[in-house]
Amino acid sequence: MWLSLWRPSGLAGSTWTAIREPAPGGVIGLNVNGLMVNGGYTRKNMFGLKLDYPSFLAAMIKALLAEHQGELWLVPHTYAPPGDVESDPEACCKVRAALPEILQHGACRNRANTTSTKSRASSAV
Repeated sequence: MWLSLWRPSGLAGSTWTAIREPAPGGVIGLNVNGLMVNGGYTRKNMFGLKLDYPSFLAAMIKALLAEHQGELWLVPHTYAPPGDVESDPEACCKVRAALPEILQHGACRNRANTTSTKSRASSAV
């Protein structure tokens, strides 16, 4: 599934159109930081985090989906090549893989713009 895009109001000549209906229950977008998932450039917690960031993300996603009946999308913002410490799409796939299988509905598109994790396994892709 793709995120819905709508024509922004007040923009003359805009070409934005809806590409699908909004998800029932709405969508939560969660930005995943590849550099933090991988422990920084040193890959050894160079930022001195006091928590395990990938485990924190997985726990936060589970908690959000326990309360939210819509979809949750993992959204990368840095598109480094696969294997690069800064690759957010790869980090999104790692975080998704750490979730229970029932929350992993849909494809992990490592080279696409977004990776989805949905609250209902029966949702269409």
